[in-house]
Amino acid sequence: MEELIARAAELRVAGEKWQTVAAEVGRSVLTVTGWPKKHPELWKKHYARAVTEQMKDASSEAMHTLRKLMRSPHEEVQQLAAQKILQLREARERAAQQKGKPAGSSVPEVRQLVDYLEGMTHEQFYDSFGLDPPAAVGGAAEPIDRDPPRPRLAE
Repeated sequence: MEELIARAAELRVAGEKWQTVAAEVGRSVLTVTGWPKKHPELWKKHYARAVTEQMKDASSEAMHTLRKLMRSPHEEVQQLAAQKILQLREARERAAQQKGKPAGSSVPEVRQLVDYLEGMTHEQFYDSFGLDPPAAVGGAAEPIDRDPPRPRLAE
């Protein structure tokens, strides 16, 4: 029974309708819709576990996307992706410290690097890496004083 409830919770967390859940576990819709009330502790346990697993998967996919953005031909996109990865790492380390776990590296050093990168102008960024600013369409250099395009990323 617990395995059926666990599978039903996984399917619901994934957004499946009760009809699909019922078909998947071989029970009636009335039966599976009653499990959260009939077995509240089991349901909560398995539903929470399924949410955690889904969030881990989404986090992995988000990191994969950020790593792909770091390979962008546009230096601005690379810089923003690197900054976001550093910010995520900092947040993870801060959370670990709050739980009393040792952090993997110094949070202040990561914050200092993020602040430094965020404070750079385009000209400073390109100069620091010995790069020429990208040319806009038509061969003209892109203005330095405007913000670079920002990828749509979750906060």
